[in-house]
Amino acid sequence: MQASVTVIHDLELAWSEPDGFLYQIRRGHFDQVKADRFLELLSRITLPEEDRIDRRLVSLLWYLPQFMTWQLERIRDNGADATLYQEYSHKTFDAVERILGVP
Repeated sequence: MQASVTVIHDLELAWSEPDGFLYQIRRGHFDQVKADRFLELLSRITLPEEDRIDRRLVSLLWYLPQFMTWQLERIRDNGADATLYQEYSHKTFDAVERILGVP
């Protein structure tokens, strides 16, 4: 799937309150089903071999690995499986790295 308006919209929904996957993580709630769906969304993103990437797409992606890391204590404090959360956090990092590349 090319990075499109639909992908950007779906990523924005993940950050949105009250039901977005990432919004829920910020509140200390980790939902494995939503996590699977989110990783599936990330797996469908491919970028064209061009010099330019949609700025909004980058803004929705680049922050994900750090954000996920910062939320670990909230997840743990809320009684969720921190080990499982960290596994998903690493998978998210890998997905962002695949999409945007490495320096």
